[in-house]
Amino acid sequence: MAVKQIKAKTKNREATEERLILAAKQIFSKYGFNGATTRMIAKKADINVALITRYFDGKYGLFIKVLEFKHREVVEAVLPYTQKETITEECLAYAYYKLQFYMQDLNFFKIVMAQFLTDPKFLKKFQETLLTFDNFTTFENRMKYHIDKGTLSKDVKLQSVFDDIETQVFGLVIGEVLIRGEKEEEIKNRLRTFITQYCKSLEK
Repeated sequence: MAVKQIKAKTKNREATEERLILAAKQIFSKYGFNGATTRMIAKKADINVALITRYFDGKYGLFIKVLEFKHREVVEAVLPYTQKETITEECLAYAYYKLQFYMQDLNFFKIVMAQFLTDPKFLKKFQETLLTFDNFTTFENRMKYHIDKGTLSKDVKLQSVFDDIETQVFGLVIGEVLIRGEKEEEIKNRLRTFITQYCKSLEK
């Protein structure tokens, strides 16, 4: 009986945390980090505000959990496209996928970037607690397919390929979308040019 009660409590807490995380994402996206309050989030989730402090150690901790939640969405996702037959096609499809990930939630992305730039306390907490963004095994497996196929050299460091694509997409979203107001189609054209040139050095 005691074990069942513990499991039930754990399950209830997990469900409560998820409701708070989803509500927090909506409130942060609408009002920004500074404009959002724990009371607003608790009201949106229809949960006692005291649980935000108990479960997340306040607004900073909850914001970090929202980022972790977003990270897990990417890490655990199944790539929405089939295995490509060339390195260029594979990398380009992945780059487009990550671009869409940022574009579909651009307002929240803006708020995260603003906190990084203006709030040293938040940046420090982010660096200390957030999961690393370097373990997307689905893409890694796609690239290993090309190594096994013989179209990608075994000497290529897959982590470097992943990081280079991530950096390019991330930089274009910040510099061209957020600052210059470029449209998604133009960013895709820029990505296509970069990936085509970049992959020439990878293809065997």
